[in-house]
Amino acid sequence: DSREVVEYANIIILRYTPEGVFTFVNRFAEEFFGFSREELVGKRKVVGTVLPETGPDSGELKKMFRDICDHPESYYENENKNITKDGREVFISWRNQPIRDEQGNIKEILSFGVDVTRVRQLENELLQAKKLEAVGTLAGGIAHDFNNILGGVMGYVSLLKEQHKREDFHYNILEKIEAAGEEASDLVKQLLAFSRRGKFESKPVNMNLVIKSVLDILKHSIPKKIRIETSLDENLPSVEGDPSQMNQVIMNTCLNAIHAMPEGGILKIETFSISQRGLPMDISKNAHHDLYVGVNISDTGIGMDASTKEHIFEPFFTTKKFGGGTGLGLSTVYGIVKNHEGEILVESEMGRGSTFKIYLPAKQDLFHDEAGKRKGRLVQGEGRILVVDDEDIFREMLKDVLVFLGYDVLTAQNGCEGIEVYKKHLGQIDLVILDMNMPVMDGREMFNEIKKIDPEVNALLTTGFTLDGEAQELMNEGVMGFIQKPFKMSDISKAVEALIQSG
Repeated sequence: DSREVVEYANIIILRYTPEGVFTFVNRFAEEFFGFSREELVGKRKVVGTVLPETGPDSGELKKMFRDICDHPESYYENENKNITKDGREVFISWRNQPIRDEQGNIKEILSFGVDVTRVRQLENELLQAKKLEAVGTLAGGIAHDFNNILGGVMGYVSLLKEQHKREDFHYNILEKIEAAGEEASDLVKQLLAFSRRGKFESKPVNMNLVIKSVLDILKHSIPKKIRIETSLDENLPSVEGDPSQMNQVIMNTCLNAIHAMPEGGILKIETFSISQRGLPMDISKNAHHDLYVGVNISDTGIGMDASTKEHIFEPFFTTKKFGGGTGLGLSTVYGIVKNHEGEILVESEMGRGSTFKIYLPAKQDLFHDEAGKRKGRLVQGEGRILVVDDEDIFREMLKDVLVFLGYDVLTAQNGCEGIEVYKKHLGQIDLVILDMNMPVMDGREMFNEIKKIDPEVNALLTTGFTLDGEAQELMNEGVMGFIQKPFKMSDISKAVEALIQSG
């Protein structure tokens, strides 16, 4: 009969007085909230759990009654957070209708509720992903601009060093400035890693070896009251990635775990292989590889509340006191993992520690990029070079450095201007050094236009980003070399000499 339909309907059904005293709950509501009928009917102490807020003066209840009174023939819909008997937070979408007496006064409210907790969680995850993507775009833009400025500073420092002997007082000062510039460059690389623009090279990486390497470094500085436990899969497949960035992922996550245990505890690291189907539900929908390498890094520290977990991967977010850290550690981890087509999750409760779960794709078609950093002394040369870059300080620095090295240098501040200069000196330019990201006409458009004029054009690409995405495509289209900003004078001298010799 109709009563059975109400009792066993797959929906929450409640009746209660304007004071919040329950007169009826169906069986589904009992099972969902975990309260027996005896604990609910005739009581109002559960207002704030099954119903929002607390007490008969609940603002949510008052608002509901006001809205119903203002629209006497209609119903009132709302959504709020409720608490089950075992303490779980759930979100319920309610449809509330008045039950009136003969005089038209509201004597009871009939409410129908649907659990929308999972929907809200997914919406929140999407919002977080979009926010992190937006922040990543901002971080990448800042890193690119800062790399241009830093490139100019470090280039001029290199040039000044060449004017002094090693034993000179000023040479020592310049070396310190250069060291500070390299530290700034490392900071920029962290921003690039977060913005997913920093995948330097791809080669087979054994995560067990990475973990052992990191722990060898940490064991000399880790507090004695922290114990390290490892459980590493001996048959772990390799991952395709950048070794230094994989090291950074493990190092930063371990340091975060250590800082979460000021009174000591256990740092546990485990590795394993896992299929796409075996991944946690929250990330399996985004996973596109058949096999993954899993790394779990756990601590028994202070844990995190929901608010901290929500922001933990954002750059410059930190729970440390002012001056205690940049807040780039975990954001860098997030960016590197995502850039390597991986996934990362964090599980944590206040007082119960945290576990970071990292999943990186294991692939068979691995390759090794032999391109490394060029080191060595300055190489003098001769020839005419066109430098195209929209950043004044970087363009002028590069011109001064190349002139010092013996080259004749032409400059342009954007792609369109660069094409006109190339046309004017057609057949007389031995090398074009062009920036990837420029207004008016970027490096890719300019290179393709020049190729139409001169299919044998010799070009060297510079960018504040790394050899990835569009930059890699340009290399595939015929750009002969690549050098990342900022660079030292010795780097650019060898790169230029090699390309002019080959041309």
